[in-house]
Amino acid sequence: MMILGSHRGSHYLCIALESSVIVAKWAGFPENQFVTVATVPLSFRTTSLNLIETAPNELFLFLGDSSGHCHSMDLSRQEISPIEIPHQFQQNVGGVSRVGKWVKSVSFSTPHVQENILVLCFEKMGLVDRLGDDFDENEVRSLGWRNQVSFVVKFGTKYIVAGSTSVIDVINVETGKVVHVFATSMEKIRALRFLTCHGNKLFLQADEVKDGNRIGSILCIEITESII
Repeated sequence: MMILGSHRGSHYLCIALESSVIVAKWAGFPENQFVTVATVPLSFRTTSLNLIETAPNELFLFLGDSSGHCHSMDLSRQEISPIEIPHQFQQNVGGVSRVGKWVKSVSFSTPHVQENILVLCFEKMGLVDRLGDDFDENEVRSLGWRNQVSFVVKFGTKYIVAGSTSVIDVINVETGKVVHVFATSMEKIRALRFLTCHGNKLFLQADEVKDGNRIGSILCIEITESII
């Protein structure tokens, strides 16, 4: 598994192997190749990778494992640590996880947001924490999803898109309010998959069954400027 990421003009290649993770940075002329900057051993099988900037020039690599847990690696220290779920969001009496499996991490550090924040996105909810302060689980707040999500995307400077196979919600991370909703037609069997976002437009792949045939199409959802 591998991902490409760009931050402040630098380009990174992250590769998860069976027992280690490699992070390489693009070196320009005359090398013109990726140069390894970190190789860290792993004790788990990686199922997802997510490279984000949590502060200026501070990069973290988030790794999901086969059990649905999340781990983080500070690229400057090259150490991997498990993400601890605050007590109030841990498993309930029935033994069912309140948060579900980890999906993605998203950071917001722009002038439009009063605090630099990190959103840990799980299948059933998002957990929002401030960056730059000592961890206090009592200050962690949650973002509720209406449906169990299959993808989460940062959108603009203060929104995230939480998507399932049938519903797309655009959520303000400051207020936790849903500002835009897109739902599939009840008359059609359709599954939604995220493709990309550009400006105020979301592009999705839609699968549906029509007259016994499975067809696919590309949807573009445009969010009004008043919301963005």
